[in-house]
Amino acid sequence: MVALFLPVRRWKVGCATVGLGQCDNNSGFMSFNDGNPDRTTACAEFVHVVMSTFSSPWERLLFPSSLRDPETSEYDWHLLAAKFGHADVDRALLDEHRAVCEAWLMLHLLQQALQLEEYRSTQGLSLHAVLRRWLGEKSYQRLIPPGAPQLQRQAFRTDPETILSILCTQES
Repeated sequence: MVALFLPVRRWKVGCATVGLGQCDNNSGFMSFNDGNPDRTTACAEFVHVVMSTFSSPWERLLFPSSLRDPETSEYDWHLLAAKFGHADVDRALLDEHRAVCEAWLMLHLLQQALQLEEYRSTQGLSLHAVLRRWLGEKSYQRLIPPGAPQLQRQAFRTDPETILSILCTQES
């Protein structure tokens, strides 16, 4: 898993992880045309299936964020890009990232706090480490998808302090 609030590790997602059938022997990835002549649609479907394998809204938010280059705001998933092309992968990940971001922001702050606390505890991170990363480095801003509306950006800038207050109150 990626470090909480600082998505930098690359995720390893292949057909065995996703459970989508036969892998291509050379790459470990499944051949995913499945009779669909539209490569863009096939790519979007594949990304959607991968995203649905993550059990929590927080992990679904972390995954596309971890694939995004902070310098260019483009998504970088080489294996999938080799199959579908960089532009199709970038578009599919951006669309999923935006949808996941909207779903995350629809959760109540307490629900978000519980998601983060669950993730933090499964990763063995201390609350101090979370505070340092989230508030000091403002790494939560990397979770905002490119081109997000101003209201979403503002929510990602103001909600973290409230969520951390909730977590700190629960810890004491």
